Order: sequence, then C-alpha cells, then structure tokens
Amino acid sequence: MPIAPRILPWGTVLILAAATTEVGSADTDLQARMRPGDAILVYPEEVRTALDHYLGPDRPRLLYPERWGLVRGDVEGSASLQAAQKLLAEHPRVWLVTWWLPAGPARELLRSHARLVDAREFEGNVHLALFRTGARR
Repeated sequence: MPIAPRILPWGTVLILAAATTEVGSADTDLQARMRPGDAILVYPEEVRTALDHYLGPDRPRLLYPERWGLVRGDVEGSASLQAAQKLLAEHPRVWLVTWWLPAGPARELLRSHARLVDAREFEGNVHLALFRTGARR
C-alpha cells in the first residue's frame, strides 16, 4: 500500500517515494539485470532512500542525486542532473529509476545522450528504464 504524502507541523511536505514493496519489486528486477560498469540515476531524489534500502553496496555507481548512504554519509553522485551528464560517457549502461515522473528531466537528459533499450513499470507507479550510452568498458 502506498504511503501518502503528509504535511509536517512546520509546513514542509514529506513525500515518500513509494511503499517499500513497490520499490523492492523494481530493485529485484534491477539486481537480476545489472552488470559491472552500470550506473544509476534516481529521479526524483526522494526515491533514492527506499532504493538504497534494497540495493546495498553492490549496486551500480550512483550518478544522481548526490549522496546515497544514510548511515556512513559517504558523498557520491552529482548535485545536479547537468553535473551527472558529464559522467554518462564513462558507463555503457545507465539505469533510470523514477516514480511518478517517467517523462521528467532525468529521462530527457538520458534520451539526449543515450538510447532507451528497455522500460518497465511496477506497482505504485515505479518505473525502471535501461539506456545504452555507447561507452565501452
């Protein structure tokens, strides 16, 4: 069951990307198909928290958003999609994980620099797409 957004007392809107079971389904599919040298873009940024829970340390390199681990605090990824664009050429395959915004700016960035080879939708409006960049590893 999806978790509804809620307004916190100080007026900030908290949006949880999707119920963990929905992100977990996309993660299971991603883990079965990922390869060494793959990278991942997560959009919107809030989706990374649920995805991080499932992927763990053996995941593809994070290109966007910045920071992944909540406990270690290691800095990884890019602060903007424009900065992530510079890293695309280093990876032959880039995964895009989205929620609610499958046609957003992250997808447009990838479409302008890579070829869409597969796209899947999971319950809860979670989308997983695979792009090939032409880079060699």
